[in-house]
Amino acid sequence: MLTLADQYNAHVYSPSLNRESAVHYLQGFLTYTEGLHRLQLDPFLQSHLLVLFSMRHIYLLCSLLFMLMGCNRLAPEERWSQPIPIVPNKHVLLLEYTGQRCVNCPEAAEQVAYLQRGASGAHFVAVAVHGGHLAENGERSVLGLANSDSEWLTQQAGVTGWPMGSVDGTALSLPPSWSASVAQQLTQPSEAKINLTSHYDATTRRLTTDVVASALLEDCVFSLFLVEDGIPSLQYLSNGRRTLDYVHRHVLRQILTPRQGVAVAHHTNSQTSWQHTVTLPTAYGLLANAPSLQAKYPQLLVQPERLHLVGFVVHRPTGRVLEVQTIKVLSDTPE
Repeated sequence: MLTLADQYNAHVYSPSLNRESAVHYLQGFLTYTEGLHRLQLDPFLQSHLLVLFSMRHIYLLCSLLFMLMGCNRLAPEERWSQPIPIVPNKHVLLLEYTGQRCVNCPEAAEQVAYLQRGASGAHFVAVAVHGGHLAENGERSVLGLANSDSEWLTQQAGVTGWPMGSVDGTALSLPPSWSASVAQQLTQPSEAKINLTSHYDATTRRLTTDVVASALLEDCVFSLFLVEDGIPSLQYLSNGRRTLDYVHRHVLRQILTPRQGVAVAHHTNSQTSWQHTVTLPTAYGLLANAPSLQAKYPQLLVQPERLHLVGFVVHRPTGRVLEVQTIKVLSDTPE
């Protein structure tokens, strides 16, 4: 009798109660109760022992039964909690305020890359805006990626800490909140239409962009950015070191429209057409007029295959980005 009880208690008080130990526990329970019935005890005593046994462990038996039922492997589609897929209604723009001396900015760039790889990545557009005291200005540093346009954007946004971002023109926010903000904006209705086409002449390095835009709201403007992707250059890292071959993504090179934008028609049956032609420089900043430096840093030269155009419509009274579109310079197919 004691042996049966000892065996049972050994299962009950096992420090790690997994599926296997739960099965042992139930087996011990059945063995113990069967042993009580086989012993020819006084019926009252036998009943009393069973009642004590049950009152002591009935809650644990129920828990184990639920656990055993819950341990069955289910196909993903059979589980109760599934992520609800987002059906994008519009494209979303993230202005990622960053700097080459910002040691936390590479981690923020990883967050952006994660969003681009996501299920809604095709509807997500990011532009890295280098500016502020943690940026390297290309007019003062050969390796710098900040320019007068990106510095102006940084000042206009009131950025005082890095990394920082603005999703569709909303208030500045830190990287951990970007994912939720992007998901929220994706479900908003699209209140503007944009069509971008471009033509690049490799001989003359002339880039011509045609824009057709319209908005459902009054007082909207269109802006066009020239962005370069995959630039290896200086970056300070969180481990206290710096590297010269960090690959910078979606870097703002130039604002092609006036900085305040171009007015957009707001009637559904009216559109605004706008064309812009620019001759792409060989390089920006100090490299632009320094052939010797260009030979030393060829990776920093402007490469048309790395260039993108990012056009977006902003509702001026609220600062909201109503829609954004991006295409590669060497292909007018929307990304």
